[in-house]
Amino acid sequence: MGAFLFATKNANTAKVADVLKSRGHKTVSVDNFNGCTLVHAPKILVDNVNYLSSTDLGVDNKDFICGIGTFFYKNTYGKEALKHVYDDLDMVLDNNPIFGHWAFVVRKGGTTYVSNDMSGTLRLYYYQDGDNIVISSSIVSVIACLEKPKFDKVRLGAYIASGYGNEIPFVEGIECVDPLKILVIEDNMAPKWLDRKEPEIPRISTLDEAVAHCKKLFDEQMHAIRKAIGDEQVGVELTAGLDSRLIASNIKTSGFNYNFVNYPLFGPDSEVANLIAKGIGKAVHILANESAKDEAYKRYGEFDFGFDYFRQYCNSRWHIKNKIQFSGARGECIDTPDMYSDEDISLMSDPRISVLLEPLCVQHELMPKYQKLYYDYLLSLYSSRGFNLNERLSEKEQVRFNQMMAGQFTGDYMYNSGVQAHLYFYQIYNEYHFNHFIMDIAIEAKCGRKLTLALIKAIDPELASYPFVSRRRTRKDSVASVSELPMQYKGYGGLKKILPKFVKNFIYGHMGRKYDIDRIHNIDLSLYKELVHVDNYLKYPNLYSIYLNRLTSVDVLRKKFNIQP
Repeated sequence: MGAFLFATKNANTAKVADVLKSRGHKTVSVDNFNGCTLVHAPKILVDNVNYLSSTDLGVDNKDFICGIGTFFYKNTYGKEALKHVYDDLDMVLDNNPIFGHWAFVVRKGGTTYVSNDMSGTLRLYYYQDGDNIVISSSIVSVIACLEKPKFDKVRLGAYIASGYGNEIPFVEGIECVDPLKILVIEDNMAPKWLDRKEPEIPRISTLDEAVAHCKKLFDEQMHAIRKAIGDEQVGVELTAGLDSRLIASNIKTSGFNYNFVNYPLFGPDSEVANLIAKGIGKAVHILANESAKDEAYKRYGEFDFGFDYFRQYCNSRWHIKNKIQFSGARGECIDTPDMYSDEDISLMSDPRISVLLEPLCVQHELMPKYQKLYYDYLLSLYSSRGFNLNERLSEKEQVRFNQMMAGQFTGDYMYNSGVQAHLYFYQIYNEYHFNHFIMDIAIEAKCGRKLTLALIKAIDPELASYPFVSRRRTRKDSVASVSELPMQYKGYGGLKKILPKFVKNFIYGHMGRKYDIDRIHNIDLSLYKELVHVDNYLKYPNLYSIYLNRLTSVDVLRKKFNIQP
C-alpha cells in the first residue's frame, strides 16, 4: 500500500504531507498518540485501505495498524489482511508467515512495532538521535523532518557516480533499516532494535533436486496469492527474456485471470513478447511511463520512486490496466549471481568481500579520495550485516552477498518500493519465502541459466516452445531446445572499455540518448566537483547522462530542504 512516516516525537507533519502529496498521494492522514506521530497515505493509483484504527479493529484502546506494500495472509490481501496481521502479530513478527513485500507500523497493548519483510524488498529509512527516531518508507520525508540536513559526501559521491551499492542514503544520519531487525517502542521507554532469526535452509546439490525444490516454492506462492485474490485479473510482465517467461509459466499454469503488461518494448523483446501473447490469445499492454523532467521541482517527492527524476519509474501519470502486477525483476537470484555473467566471473577465483567490493562497487568516476572512503564504508556495512570480510565466501554466502549488493543497495529494491506506493506489485523472485530458501542451491546446478531453463520446461511446455533472447543472444532458440547458456558474453560491454570517450558520446547521442545540457544551467556545479569528475560529465554529456541526471536530482533536494554540502 502507500506510504508512512512514524516519529517518536512530533514531526513536521506539514512538510511530510507536502512530500507525500508531491509524490502523488491524494489523501494524507496524521495521527498523534502518546507523544508519537504517524503520517500515512494509501496507494496512488488504486483504491485501497492501509490503516485500521482501534474502532476498525474492534478494540477499546489506542491500538492501530498501518501496512504498506503488497502482502497476502490467510487467503486475503489489503485491508482484510491487515486485521489478520494485527490479530496474529506475535506469530507474524516471530515466524514471518506473510507472502509479499511489506512494512507495518502496529500499536498493540501499549507497544509500537515497526518492521518490513525480511528480504528488505520494501525499503525503510530511519534517523535516530538518542530516544528520538524517525522511520519512513520515504527517504525524502525523513529528510524533511531534519532541522539541519547535511550531505554525507562519501555516499553522495557514490550515488552520483552510479554502480553497485550506490543507492543508499546520502544525508548524514539517515540509514536503511536492516530487514533482520524490528523496531520496538514500549510506552515511555527508549526504542529498541530486536533481532529476527532466519530459518534454516536446505542444501540442494543437483539440478533435478533444484527443479523440484523451486517448483514447490513457486507452488506455495501461487496457491497463497490465488486463494487471496480469486478471479481478479492481474498483469504479468512479459519480454523476450527468461525471467519473465518463468513468471508467466507459473501464472498461466496456476489458473490466474491475467493479461500481459510491460514498459515500451523494442526489437527482439517486442517481437517475441507479441509472438507469445498472440500464440496464447493474450495481448501486451504497454504502460505509459512519463517522468517528471521539467516538473522535478514541483514533484520533488518522486525522488523516492527511483532516486532519479529522469529515469523511467512508476508515477502518478502511469496508465495501468490492473491493480495487481507481477514482475520478473531480480530473476538472476535463481541462477548464478550477476557477476558471473560477464568478465567479472574472474573475480570469483578469490571470493572474499574485501576483494570483491572495490571492482564491483567503487566507480572510477568517484574522486580517488572518496573511492577509498567509500570502500571503507562498504567494508563496515557488510561487516555489520554479519559477513567475514577476509574469508572466502561459501556458495551460499556468495548468493547472500549478491542479493544484498544487487538488491538492498541498488535500484531493484528501490524500484519495488516505488511501485508499491502506486499499486499492488509482486516480485516472485524477490519474495522472502522464495529467495531465502534457494540460497544454498549448488552453483553447478544454476550456472549457465540451467535451472531457469529447466523450470520453464517443467512448469509450462507450451511457453517453453517459444523463442527467447537472453544475454544479448538473438538467435531466438526456443527454451525447449536449449539446456544451458554460455557463462560469458561479449559485445558492447567489452567494447565500451576500449572505445574512446568521444566516440561513445557520439554513439549515445546517435542512439537517441542525447543529453539536454540546459537541465544543469542553474546548478552550482562547484559543489560537486570535489566528489566526482564533473568536467568529464560536461565534456561528454551523452555518455554521462545518468550521472548528470542523478546530480540534477540531488540538487533539487538540496535546494528544497536546504541540505548543507
